[in-house]
Amino acid sequence: MNIKLRKFLGKVFLLCTAFLWAGCDNTNNEIPVIPSNIADQNSSSSSLVNENASSSSLVSESSSSNEPLSSSTVQFSSAKEKSSSTTAFSSSNNAQSSSSNTPVSSSSKLTSKDLPKVSFLDINQIIEKNHALSDTAGLMGKKVSASDYCRIKLQGVRYNFYDSAFPTSSRNTAKEMIDDELDSLLASPQAATFSEEKQKCILDLKYSSWEGLPDYGIPAWYSCEHENEGKDSVKIDETYIKALEARNELIYEEYMDVFKETINKAVRCDSLK
Repeated sequence: MNIKLRKFLGKVFLLCTAFLWAGCDNTNNEIPVIPSNIADQNSSSSSLVNENASSSSLVSESSSSNEPLSSSTVQFSSAKEKSSSTTAFSSSNNAQSSSSNTPVSSSSKLTSKDLPKVSFLDINQIIEKNHALSDTAGLMGKKVSASDYCRIKLQGVRYNFYDSAFPTSSRNTAKEMIDDELDSLLASPQAATFSEEKQKCILDLKYSSWEGLPDYGIPAWYSCEHENEGKDSVKIDETYIKALEARNELIYEEYMDVFKETINKAVRCDSLK
């Protein structure tokens, strides 16, 4: 009886043991599944850490050994540093290109040097001979009437100058100077050496008419005479000199319009015998 009971209990014990072992095996065999996106992120992070660690190690070793970095070390530079360097280089090139392509500004003021050379007409001599422009040399400290001082100071302003009959009057003066010069030339012994064709060409350079003075109304300096009547004369100073030079320049610009027209036609005459 005891033997049978022991066998029965032994079988029960074996069954329980087998059941427990089976439960342990199933638990240990269940491996959690990691989503693919998380696995990729972990893998990238791990790779980046390893690369940075490797780069730091290489730089440290190179610094301690005073050896230049190899190309494999350089490739570990961050993308941000490369982008910053490229942007700076590009900006520098753009600035240099812009600077080199910037045209140099130049004055557009026409002078007698810009005109063709004609043997029988010298523009500068014509101006000097006719005292066409006021000489400013030696004026400093001298005295002028208060009304004259007032007029010159206003006439040197471009707006006032062109808001008057001054431009037209200046062009008419230039035409008169040209006509006088051509009359003197044709009456000189030199003209006798010219062919009839050349003499006629020179004669045709003369101006047959002058521009009528437009009605601009009362100029800005009209009141200078009345406002300064009875006042003492004043000394010429730098303000007066600058105003006179400015007025001379404005008058000269009008002269040059006439001289340019004349000289361009005179080139043909000069080519004749």
